[in-house]
Amino acid sequence: MEKESIEWVFFPIKEKPEKGAIGILILLFVFFFSAWYMENLAFGGIFSLAAFFSLLNLFFPTRFTLTEDGVKKRLIGIVQFKEWKHFKSFYPDKNGVLLSPFESTYWLENFRGMYLNFSGNREEVIEFVKAHIEES
Repeated sequence: MEKESIEWVFFPIKEKPEKGAIGILILLFVFFFSAWYMENLAFGGIFSLAAFFSLLNLFFPTRFTLTEDGVKKRLIGIVQFKEWKHFKSFYPDKNGVLLSPFESTYWLENFRGMYLNFSGNREEVIEFVKAHIEES
């Protein structure tokens, strides 16, 4: 019997605290280097804020929900939902699976697709994705 939905939370800083420490060191480096280079603390803050936003998925949990209707990804209140019919192919790797809107590899798929990080549920997620992308 096939599951109707799968839900999990991916929180890398909790699973691997060393990644969080590296992220914080990167933010500190960006702040001090940009403040020194631009000779202005405000620029250090601006560049650090930009770096922080690029690392949001490291510092905050991401909730994934796969249902019969589609895929939902939620990060700090930002919800992204796509129906299964939007995806034409998928590419698993050791950390997650990329759902692509293209039938074959294309350079835009990282920007137009959706990446689902695994959290100890690799096989379950791949089977669910495989069943729904091959159906559509």
